[in-house]
Amino acid sequence: MDLCMVNRPSDLVNLHAEMRRDEREELRKWKGTKHWREWLLSIPQLLRERADKIENLELKLQIAERDKHELEERCRRLQERLGE
Repeated sequence: MDLCMVNRPSDLVNLHAEMRRDEREELRKWKGTKHWREWLLSIPQLLRERADKIENLELKLQIAERDKHELEERCRRLQERLGE
């Protein structure tokens, strides 16, 4: 489903299910103002941006875990050399 197309009530329900609590509260605040539809239509972009941020953070975490493992391995080898 293209989240930019909110034409039926079921579309809004699907979109609402993907929103965080603070996003739903923001929607309640905006609803009834003349710009609420603009804000509602911006949600898919916000969701994509959040997904991109999560993906980037997961990648950074994987890199950090790999680096940590490599450093632990180097430290172990150095300790073995010093112990000999």
